Amino acid sequence: MVRATLDRIEALLAEDNMAVNAECRGAAGLLRACFGDDLKQFEGRLQSFDYVAALQWLRQRRSVLER
Repeated sequence: MVRATLDRIEALLAEDNMAVNAECRGAAGLLRACFGDDLKQFEGRLQSFDYVAALQWLRQRRSVLER
C-alpha cells in the first residue's frame, strides 16, 4: 500500500499534474507515518506548486526509506 501510494504520487508529480495535491491530502496520514516532520518541506513545495522540487524531495526520501 505504501509503495503503491508513493508510486501514484511520484507519477503525478512527474506529469506536473495538479491532482497530486488531492492525492497527498488523501494520503496525509500515511505520508506523515513515513516521513514524519520532514513532510512539511514536501507540503510546502506542493502548496507552491513546485512539483519539480517536490519530486526531487520524494525520490530522495524514498531512496532512504526503501533501503
